[in-house]
Amino acid sequence: MQTTIRIMEKSITICNSIYSLTIFSNWKKNLLKISYLGFILLSTKVLAQNLKIKTFTSSIILESNCQLGEGAFWDSKRKKLWFVDIEKGLVHQFDPKSREHFSFPTGQRIGTLVPSKLEEKLILGLQDGIYSSSFSGKTITKLATIKELGSNQRLNDGKCDPMGRLWVGGLNMDKVIKASHLFMIEKSGISKVKMDSISISNGIVWSRNSKKMFYIDT
Repeated sequence: MQTTIRIMEKSITICNSIYSLTIFSNWKKNLLKISYLGFILLSTKVLAQNLKIKTFTSSIILESNCQLGEGAFWDSKRKKLWFVDIEKGLVHQFDPKSREHFSFPTGQRIGTLVPSKLEEKLILGLQDGIYSSSFSGKTITKLATIKELGSNQRLNDGKCDPMGRLWVGGLNMDKVIKASHLFMIEKSGISKVKMDSISISNGIVWSRNSKKMFYIDT
């Protein structure tokens, strides 16, 4: 019995020693982390002072009241910002200089828009296909029906490539993954499936030399 008690006492002593070492070790680690963080903050402050980095305060310049605002597109030719409200089916245009803002309804969910460089027209990716619209939204004409887009799908993000073809992808509204496609629409209106098993098509852009396309499947 005495032997058992001594073994237990030794075990408790060893456990307490290990616990104390652990606390000391964790304390040292935390101290090192705090010191390292302080060094980073101090270095950043010194660097900012030496480089005279400017800081800016952001502010709201437009209360668009979007339900699902997406697809912001800067129109460099016209110096306007375009964006869409997917769920409300609205096209928005904003002039940051004059602060003028207007919107128009499309009648269905909208995934993306691309302003034409040559004409005063918009190319719209709506829920059931590709449309052309005037900037005012008074005339909206269907350009292409995408047969592979099911009734439980809709078009999402899209952009025109350097050759003028529209790339636009879809998503499944029942949140089924890998159930949609990435499409390419020719100038003639013919659509082609370029990738399948897409979950949520997003983010399309090309490199400056037009040799690479970057694409996101969220």
